[in-house]
Amino acid sequence: MNTDTIINILRSLECEYDANHYKDSGCEFIHQLSTKLSVTVEDDKESILKFFLNEVEFNNNNYRSVALKTIVEINAIELAPKLEELYKKWHLSKDDHWNYTLVEAMLQLKYHSVIYEDFIIYYFQKDPDKGFPLVLYYCDIIPEAGLVILSQTCLFFLQKESASWSLFRSKLTFLISHVLINKTFSFLALIQKISSINKNEGNEFKKCLINELLDYGKRMRCEQMVRKEIEHIQ
Repeated sequence: MNTDTIINILRSLECEYDANHYKDSGCEFIHQLSTKLSVTVEDDKESILKFFLNEVEFNNNNYRSVALKTIVEINAIELAPKLEELYKKWHLSKDDHWNYTLVEAMLQLKYHSVIYEDFIIYYFQKDPDKGFPLVLYYCDIIPEAGLVILSQTCLFFLQKESASWSLFRSKLTFLISHVLINKTFSFLALIQKISSINKNEGNEFKKCLINELLDYGKRMRCEQMVRKEIEHIQ
């Protein structure tokens, strides 16, 4: 399958599923593209994935975002070493957004790499809001090291609570959803790690977390699951 054929397939799907939404995680376009890939013959699939890697590196056809999101959606872990190579090759000459999206994809693929910690710490200092998801993804891969960084980031948002409660609450909601789905570490382990840094703020974080867990349980209709989590915390 050549490049023109691949681009025609992508454009056809863009028209059918409204490509204006492909930048939103979990959008119909990415889902349908991933489904199509799953039933594509191996040689054609290999050609498409090769095209995606080229787009990730050079973005000649403006499909870089689609490429990365689809690689993650189909869980193409075999491409993760290639993504790491691209990061090491280009990270000093590319901008932060290029590096962020590449690291984000590698983390979501749960690929082990030595590049993460330095980049996550750097990016969180630059943009705590966007850096927070990277910290959680890192916890999924290396929970012990990730929890050290996560405890510090949670303290950061807790200390900013008075200035922006909505921001802190949004981080708690993201944290709760992530932990309940992935279960790579416990709320108790996080509370204990925060308390080891500052006991008073650890207690305050625990109180805020429990309140948000109760609200989350009502919103998502998972109160029984949430009650079990709160019992474990207490």
